[in-house]
Amino acid sequence: MKKIIIFLTLLLAITGCESQLDKMLPRNAIPLDEMTADDIEKLMTGVYAEIERQQFNGWFDFDYKAENYKEGPGWVLTDPVMMTPGDGDIKNRWQTSFVVLNQVNALIESYEALSGAPTAKEKQIGGTGYFFRALIYYDMAIRWGNVPILDKQNENLVPISQEENVWAFTEGNIEKALSILQGFTNSYYVSLEAAQALAARIYLARGNKTKVLENVNAVLLNNNFILANTSEEFASIYVTDAKSKETIFGLANKRSTGQLVFSQKLNDVDPTWDYSPATDVFQSLFADDNILNRKGDRRAKATFSSDDKRVIKFPNGISGQQLVPTPDQANTPIVISRIAEMYLIKAELLGPVDGADILLAFLQKRYDNVPTNAAIQALSESDFQDLILDERHREFYGEGYWWFDIKRTGRLDLLKTLNGRNYLMYYPIPQNEIDLAGTTAYPQNPGYAGAK
Repeated sequence: MKKIIIFLTLLLAITGCESQLDKMLPRNAIPLDEMTADDIEKLMTGVYAEIERQQFNGWFDFDYKAENYKEGPGWVLTDPVMMTPGDGDIKNRWQTSFVVLNQVNALIESYEALSGAPTAKEKQIGGTGYFFRALIYYDMAIRWGNVPILDKQNENLVPISQEENVWAFTEGNIEKALSILQGFTNSYYVSLEAAQALAARIYLARGNKTKVLENVNAVLLNNNFILANTSEEFASIYVTDAKSKETIFGLANKRSTGQLVFSQKLNDVDPTWDYSPATDVFQSLFADDNILNRKGDRRAKATFSSDDKRVIKFPNGISGQQLVPTPDQANTPIVISRIAEMYLIKAELLGPVDGADILLAFLQKRYDNVPTNAAIQALSESDFQDLILDERHREFYGEGYWWFDIKRTGRLDLLKTLNGRNYLMYYPIPQNEIDLAGTTAYPQNPGYAGAK
């Protein structure tokens, strides 16, 4: 029986069979017995595939909720920030997160059950598990706040925990990953630097300046990562096998079945796609800044095309419609962290005076003309925040950052359709989960129907 259980667990991890995986929610789990080191490595391969699905599943929601997109045919986006407990996409995002979490927990439990001192290879596998668990819980914490904490596979109902405890669990996992992961060798595999980049993101959300700078500086000192200097180099970040020096960690997304294709979700005004760029964003996002002399944004040509208002940041495989040709538009890498984020995080934390140098080093790689150091230092704190947010908006357009950037900085004024409905800055707990678990174990988030 033991070998059958192991086989089924591995099979589910590697194939990602949705008919089976969709049954595994926070209230139940995959059965698991002991595994060998070889079994664990195979399971880790399956976990990478499932993390691809989890990341892609939530990739676009922070952009459409933050008014970066307009709807395509068959998709209504008149009120992009609006959510209800019965929304199918909210349910799908929740369930996908916990389905994949079960796979990650299987990997971690197997690593922790190994006898004797773990080898370097085994530590790397364990560190990868902790990294992915931190990534999943970061994604859930910034959306729902209060979620169940599953540190192992569990067939029993696990009540929802308070947001503060969820963040503490997330921090604990990234710290475990940092303690055992090895240094960077390939951007398609979890590394120490990938964990440092994620730790910086987690601690930025928590307002822990010391921990943010500790991890950001460690990545910035690493010679493996270099900012793109041209439009073509920037576009290459999103081209399969381009091996961009910008990327700290990304998922290869090379699937023969169940492909995760960016351009099938986001492209242009043609009726094939769910989303196209919002008109005002398309027209003004990369406009020259005559006040600070930020002119000639090199990211513009790699993000938008004048041809039918297309987003070309993620290649669509159509000749002439992408800045850098791709061998296969269905295999666009899912980029999790880039060196650009580290520059912008550090500048944001240091402020206009102390952060001018690091920000200017970043701007020099992105623009034909840049402001002077003195001009940046002369900015007020609020104007500097506007500048950082504008740079993050330009840099990470279409990469799922903008809604949480607005939330974590308290700049709700940037959401034109929010209209005072601030409760929408937390996602609702899916109603079907509450119906199954009960309102005591799964209380609804404030503001939504059924909340106490």
